[in-house]
This record gives sequence, structure tokens and C-alpha cells, in this order.
Amino acid sequence: MPEAFDFDPRVFVEERLRTRNEVSAAFFAREAEPLAETSRRMAGRFRRGGRLIAFGRGPYATDAQHVSVEFVHPVIVGKSALPAIDLSLAFGDRLPAILRAEDMVMGFSPPAGDDEIAAALDLARGRGALTFELPARDAAAVAGAGYAAPAASEEAFVHQEIVEILYHTLWETVHVFFEHRELGHDVGESAFLYPFLGSAEQDTSSVVAEVAASIRSKAAEVERLRSEVARDQTAALVAAAAALRERVARGGTLLLFGNGGSATDANDWAIDCAQAEGERGPIPAVSLAMEPANLSAIANDVGTDAVFLRQLIALARPEDVAIGISTSGGSSNVVEALVEARRRGLATLALLGYDGGEIVRRGLVDHALVVRSDYVPRIQEVQASIYHVILELLAAAGDRELARAGDGERQARPAPGDATATHTSTRLELYGDTSCPFSRDLREDLLWRGERFVEHDVDVDAGALRRLIELSGGEPRVPTLVEDGRVREVGWRGRSCTISSGGISPGGNSPGEISSGGSSASGGVCDRR
Repeated sequence: MPEAFDFDPRVFVEERLRTRNEVSAAFFAREAEPLAETSRRMAGRFRRGGRLIAFGRGPYATDAQHVSVEFVHPVIVGKSALPAIDLSLAFGDRLPAILRAEDMVMGFSPPAGDDEIAAALDLARGRGALTFELPARDAAAVAGAGYAAPAASEEAFVHQEIVEILYHTLWETVHVFFEHRELGHDVGESAFLYPFLGSAEQDTSSVVAEVAASIRSKAAEVERLRSEVARDQTAALVAAAAALRERVARGGTLLLFGNGGSATDANDWAIDCAQAEGERGPIPAVSLAMEPANLSAIANDVGTDAVFLRQLIALARPEDVAIGISTSGGSSNVVEALVEARRRGLATLALLGYDGGEIVRRGLVDHALVVRSDYVPRIQEVQASIYHVILELLAAAGDRELARAGDGERQARPAPGDATATHTSTRLELYGDTSCPFSRDLREDLLWRGERFVEHDVDVDAGALRRLIELSGGEPRVPTLVEDGRVREVGWRGRSCTISSGGISPGGNSPGEISSGGSSASGGVCDRR
């Protein structure tokens, strides 16, 4: 099994989140006013019929997706839908074909830049478009033709997170300038009484300073929420990373899903996993949100609640990890997929907002990481930091070596039902059940302590169940930890689930069932089926 982290991961997580706050504070102190002025110019272009066209390559294509959905489908009730297009797929050919002079063009690149993105932005500027070069190769050269700033950080993840705050604040503040302009009604000589209803455009130059202050305030709120995560959820984040690490070592794949901006985060996380970073090799990951044909077919033929569920049923294996991203914690299609994942024995993780919503209330995941805010853009910005830090933690822990060790271990894994096959060569065995939360808790404790063990799931392994019944004298509970053939520990912190052996006939192969009964000594008996 995976070894414990050989450094203090909690300190690592806190430091990585603190670094992001320092970068953010410096960047938005410098860039708030230029961004506010650019937002004013965007409002004018939108009013003249301009569209926002965005593109990027690799993980930066997901920023273009995010921009498109935020402008077209605003999360703030009452705000206008604004025309935006993700052109990442073949942008070099498509941009010249659809570009208009009144458009705005946003190109996303890594900190070192991207020549193909830069060339497309040069073409757009030459045709009169307002451009956003993120980051800029030469900010001075772009002055007057759009917005450009050097990368906030040379670290790709940190750079991308700052850019996400940037385009969120542009989307939020462009509506401020709309509200300070006329609504297009002809009110004749009474126009002076209703300046926001007259046909004459209002002067918004005085609003720029207020908008700049608002941008700095929004960035400060993200920094505050990151600090809260560092203070309150570092241990939970580390436990989630340890669980991912263990599943990947067993050959598991991350299956990610979410809606809207959360879908783009799922896509980004999956792409980031595929790219080796430092000591971390590629991690197998699939975003179910990156399948437009599947999503539209299932939504049309079955319903939107099944768009992730049907894909998960087709793809999932017991060693996989289901990762749901939901700012509300109650997206029905995310909930349905997580319920199915638990039923199939997958490890489950969720990135959530508000108070965690239905997913936390129903206990649908092994690991819930909650950004306690009620505002969607701020939640998403901190969620991006969380999943990036998880990947950084895995890289710092030497995940590349772990993956190779895991390959060898999977080859030596006994066949289901053969619980005795490894007993003679393994000192520590964990007998558990996927439907009992205390089994997962004890397992994570063992991983945290760095203990090597073989795990037996009595729900699917009849041989393991028979052996547990023998070891426990006929009254089995899970989790049970066995060392050198003797029971060392029953339950996790005094809590356990009882098992009824009535479902097993002599020599049969059917596993037992979790029972709702039990003695008061169990400290908490559960029925999770």
C-alpha cells in the first residue's frame, strides 16, 4: 500500500495557499484600475453588438470555456446574457472567418506565452478588435488596443488562478457600466428627470475608480476564503490527496464532473492530471463534462439528471475515484452520479460551496472540501486553488515513484475471495465494508500513519467475510484491523458497523449484510445501504 508522506503535508498546503494570497494581493493592487477601464470599454463594445471571443490551448482552453459560460449564462439573477464564444478548437482557422471589428478577443496562454495565441491576437488587433493578452509578451506594445499584463506568477497553476479572478471581475463589473448607461428609451423632454432612461449615453468615467476599488475588494475576499481553507480544511485536503494517491496506485482513474463553470473546472483538473509536473507522473483522469455528444444525447433522450450518471455507469471501476464539483452542493446530476459511485464502491470526493448542501447533509462523499461562501465566482476561484494544491501536494510527495510501486502491487493482489492468500506474507490486514464510513476513516488513518496493510472488502469478498467471522468469534464488526493473524483493533475511535452472517450458507459465496443492530459498545452503528 502507499507510504505516508515523508514531510508535513499540512504545512505544505498552508504555505501554498499563503503564496497565492501574496501573489493575488500584489497583482490586483497594480491592475485594478487598468481592468476597470477595460471593463468600461467592454461595455461600450457589447452595446455596439460586439462579441467576446475566447480561446486557449491545453488547460487554458478551459478558461475560454469558463469565460463563454459566465457571459452567456450569468449566475446573477437579472443580469443580461452577453454574447461570448469559446473558439479554442481550431481557433487559428476559425477566428479570421468570424471576427468583426467590434468584437473583443481574449487569448489564454501559460506564463511563458504561446506563439500561436499571440499570432491570433495580433490578427484580431489588426482588424480593430479589443484584445486581452493573458499574459502579455510586451504590455507596452499592446497599450491602447486592449488589456495586457505580465504573468502574475511563473507558476502555471497560480497564474491560471489569478487569471480566473481577472475574467470573473470583468464579467461582474461590465454590468456596472451597463447600469450607468441609458436603457434606450425615448422619454423626450423629460429625459433630464430620468437620466438613466434617456437616449443619450451617460458619462461613466467617474465610475472607473469605484469599479477599481470593487475589483480589489473581490480579490481580497478570495484571499480571505483561501485563508479560511488553510485554517479549517488543511487536514481534510491532505486526507483527500492521500485517498487519491492510494486509488491511483491501485490503478484507479479520476472521474470528474460538474455543471457550467464547475464543468470547466472538471475539464481543467483532468487536463492538469494528464500533464506530468515535477516528481508527479501523469494521473489517469477523465472529465465527464468534456463530452458534448454524450451530454446532449443523454439530456435529450433521458434527462439532465442522468448526464453524468449514465457515463459513470459505463466507465467506472471499483478502484476509481468519483469527483463531483458543485458550488451549491445540490446539483441533481452531480448528486445522482455520486450516489451511484458510492453504490459501486468508488472513492468519492466533492468540491462544494455554501455549507456543502445536500451532498454534505446526506453524507454522499468520503471527502468534502467546502468553500464557505454564498457567491459563485468566489467559490469557484478558491476551488481552483484547492484542486491545484492537491496536485502540487501529490507532486511533492513523489507520486511518480508511487505509481510504479502501485503497478507491482496490483500484479501481486490476490483474487477476490482468497483472503488467506496474502496473510502469510502480510503483517497487517484491514477488514472493512464500503458502506460503513468508519471503514474509510480507519483506512485513511492507516495511510496517514504510513502503515502498510492489505485491505479486504467483506461486502464483495466472501472468503474475507468468513475469515473475519472466525477471527471475531462469530460477532464480526467492521472495520477490524488484524495483525499477525490476531485482532488488533475493532472500529474507528469507538465506532463500528455490525455485520449479520445470516446471509451466508455453509461454504456459500454470498457476503453478509450491514445490520442496523448492535450493542451500545459500538459507539455508533450505521446502515448505509
